[in-house]
Amino acid sequence: MLSRVAHVEFFAVLPAGLYITVVGFMTADVALSPPLDSNVLVRLLEHVEGVQKDAGRVLLAIFAAYVAGSILRVLPVRWVEQVIPPFKSTFPSIRRLSTFRAEVIANAAHFSHDVTRLPSLGQTVPMSVFNHWKNLVCLNSADGFRYYQDFEARSRFFAGMFWASLVGVVLPLAALHATSWPPVLQLIVPSALLLVLFGSQFRRVRAQEAQVLYSVYSALCQDITEREHAE
Repeated sequence: MLSRVAHVEFFAVLPAGLYITVVGFMTADVALSPPLDSNVLVRLLEHVEGVQKDAGRVLLAIFAAYVAGSILRVLPVRWVEQVIPPFKSTFPSIRRLSTFRAEVIANAAHFSHDVTRLPSLGQTVPMSVFNHWKNLVCLNSADGFRYYQDFEARSRFFAGMFWASLVGVVLPLAALHATSWPPVLQLIVPSALLLVLFGSQFRRVRAQEAQVLYSVYSALCQDITEREHAE
């Protein structure tokens, strides 16, 4: 179980933290010593080559990435759905869950158990209920919880990269007074592309996470009911 927790935390912390560390370092680099050729990528590769030759700098970079990623990890995942209007959504997606429930019930003939007893959803599912589903799955089915964690890890990864990309857009703009537009744009463009990529797909990823948890929780409840009847 600890290895699974480490797996989730790795994708939630280090990739986003590493991206912020690189963007932050390069922003400071172009601001304090503007490149003569304005080629930020060339300067980055030169720094990477230098870091590889110094174990101390490698450890420092990893530590900085871990700290930066941990700060982003503290931010609630649901905030991503509320920051930028085009990416807004409500979690968990009741429409997605209701569609899934209706499709399963409509195809009840393909199941050996009574799928018409799937948990009712109503108009909304509070986060407290969603978290309770998660706790019940964790306590009663290690395999089911590991399966769900893969989707949870992906949601946290997308959330972390969204925040890291947003910082990657804002940070170079803040340093514009100390440098020129060419290097700033070279830093902003990749971050803006990542922001759109992860932001536009985050709603879909979160909906999949909710659907998987609902499905696993429903299957668990059915399994528990059948075992109780067998006894």
